[in-house]
Amino acid sequence: MKKQALTESCLLTRQPDLMSTPLDQDLIMMDMNRGQYYSLNVIARDIWERLDTPLTLKTLCHSLTQKYAVDDTTCLEDVRPFVEHLIDMGLLCTAEQDEALA
Repeated sequence: MKKQALTESCLLTRQPDLMSTPLDQDLIMMDMNRGQYYSLNVIARDIWERLDTPLTLKTLCHSLTQKYAVDDTTCLEDVRPFVEHLIDMGLLCTAEQDEALA
């Protein structure tokens, strides 16, 4: 099965069955269905918390540039691999924005 490219217009949605708790500045998450746990550092936690409401990759990056000293292009280059990793682990779901609105 060919992996679909992650575009800026992909709508990112968190997998709803995860439990999480803050630990200092990090976030610890547990996927009870898989028996897996994950630890997110402070920036990864910020990204995860912003995705409490589904966002496109472009909107996510734009919101991050408002907080961190980074331009849109650099943010996209840095955030895309992390988001792809979350998708590969089954922690995020994606849909093209127009598909999600249908």
